[in-house]
Amino acid sequence: MTVRTIAADGIPLHLSPYFFRVKRVEGWHGAPSRQIVTVPIVGRDGALPVRSVAGAGRLLQVSGTIVAGSRAARDAAIDALEAALVSAGLINVTRVDQTTRELEGWLEGGLTVTESFPQMASRTAVVSFSIRGRDAYKRDVEPLYRAIEVATQRYTLPCGDAPSSPILRIMPGTTPQIIYRDAGGTQRKQMTFATVAANSYLDVLMNYPGKIVKYASGVASNGAGELTSGDLPWAIDPGDGDVQTAQYPTLEITAGKAAIYWWRQWL
Repeated sequence: MTVRTIAADGIPLHLSPYFFRVKRVEGWHGAPSRQIVTVPIVGRDGALPVRSVAGAGRLLQVSGTIVAGSRAARDAAIDALEAALVSAGLINVTRVDQTTRELEGWLEGGLTVTESFPQMASRTAVVSFSIRGRDAYKRDVEPLYRAIEVATQRYTLPCGDAPSSPILRIMPGTTPQIIYRDAGGTQRKQMTFATVAANSYLDVLMNYPGKIVKYASGVASNGAGELTSGDLPWAIDPGDGDVQTAQYPTLEITAGKAAIYWWRQWL
């Protein structure tokens, strides 16, 4: 599989001083592994799940080569690559045939470096390592944004084939209610808030998960008490529509205005 780039903290690793050329990445396709926590049933065979099934972070197996102008330059590139991957806040992977999607994660374990023969003179080395995704899914490189500007109007939320956790901004309004519906119009989730004053707004961070921040005259505070009823957190779910036929769930607000910001995610 050809990979367009691997970047550590935004710095592409095929550039100087790393000179790392990706040859193969395993794990890009296929559904992520599932985590199921169970307890035994006393007196009989079997087990019971004790919490919802969760998707583990996707694991990528990366291998490639370092090609330098001299043995000394190769050794320096190996040192630089090791330091970049170990200290990186985030490692980003994209593919040449899916340049709009990426996986973000961290180095899991160490690096394996195999020096080409003869070791003391070779200018090349084979490097392999694993990246554990912070999410179970790949996501779009660029997020989507919808301004919810007309009360009670339904705005479509295009999604991928995996759930997406959005960020909502609730503008001033009298007891605004957010309603999330499936593509057929059935209400799936709702959130009702206390009146949002003219100099205030709320940010609802579904991916935090479920954190609400209130801003009043530019000052941030805990906004959990502003939610008077409803569901928190929730996700834009492909099961609430049909991605293949572009039938998507919708969002509306009953009073005032809102905005929603999210990344489409993919298996």
